[in-house]
Formats: sequence, C-alpha cells, structure tokens
Amino acid sequence: MVAEYVRTLADHLLVRKGGTVAQYLDLASREPTRWIDDTDDIGNWDRIDIRHHFVTGRAADRSDAPGALAAVAEHSFRNRSSQPDAVAPGRWGMRSIAGRVESIEAAAGGVLEPGDDRDYWLTGSTRRGLLFRVPVRPLKRLLRGHGSVVIIENPMVIRTGDGASCVWLLRWVWDPEAQAWVCHHAEVRDGAARADFWY
Repeated sequence: MVAEYVRTLADHLLVRKGGTVAQYLDLASREPTRWIDDTDDIGNWDRIDIRHHFVTGRAADRSDAPGALAAVAEHSFRNRSSQPDAVAPGRWGMRSIAGRVESIEAAAGGVLEPGDDRDYWLTGSTRRGLLFRVPVRPLKRLLRGHGSVVIIENPMVIRTGDGASCVWLLRWVWDPEAQAWVCHHAEVRDGAARADFWY
C-alpha cells in the first residue's frame, strides 16, 4: 500500500512537472476514475467553466470532460503557473499523514491533527481543485462495503514554474478493490499563487 502511494504521487508530480497533456490523459486512463458529465456536481462544473472560459474564451462542453481538462491543462503547461517546479524539502515542505476513517464526515474532516501542524498547512485562502474525474467507487460505497477506509492527507509546499509558491492539499483514498490510491479531494491554499490543481 505504501509503495503504491509513493508511485501514484510520483506519477502525478512528474507528469505535471515535465509531461504533456497526452501523458496526463494516459495516466488518468489507468486510474479507477470516470470522467464527470453534465449530471455531476454543478458547483464543480461552475468552477471548471470559469477556468475554461479564462483560458479559451468559452464555457466548457459538459459532455466532453477530457477535452475541457485538456484545454485547462495545456494552458497550465504553457504558462507553467500550475506546474510544480519544486517541492519544499523536509517536514515543512511535504507531509503524508495516514489514518483510517469510518464515516464520510470523518473523511471530510481529514486526518490532519493539531499535532500534525494543522494550522501551518491549513492557512491562507482556499480554492478547491478542478475535478474533471471522480472515483468509480465513491467514498460512500467504499465505506458501505468495507466499514472503513484508509486515507492519506498530503499537504505540500509547491514552487510553480512561474516562481510562485502555494500549498497543494491532496486527500487520497485507498480503494481496496482496485488496489489503488485515488484522489478524492484537492485544494490549493495561499492566494498569492495563481496555481490550480486539476484532476
């Protein structure tokens, strides 16, 4: 489980740092997720539309989540504002904090505790990630089938390719059926940076 987590995180960081949109779409195709459609979370689509309009001049086609992601990701790769150039080293640069949760409420609260320097990581303005895909087995289904799930909260200080810094806070859930880590939540903290996190 630990090796899979390290590999998943490395795959995402490496393709975002030096990959292409095609490589990211290939990575996405190998994960136990599905592309969102026009029946999914309207709030998420609204955020996607705003970003998509900013980079293309038009709203996203809600029947084509991969195409919408490709447009946003291409802009990120081109101007480097959402590409991780470096992750700060040590305890204050990145953490991976695991815990087992038995309810959706517990998972939403995360596993960062005061002893984990919660106030350090959870500071500044927050922007939810742009989620173009969602797990094929939602948290509710995993909890119903297994009683509990293991999650990892992964805050990290990122320096983006355009020189800005921000905190990415990712929440990964272990899907025991797929034997894979799946991103269930992403946010960017610190309004000074222009970085988005798209998934």
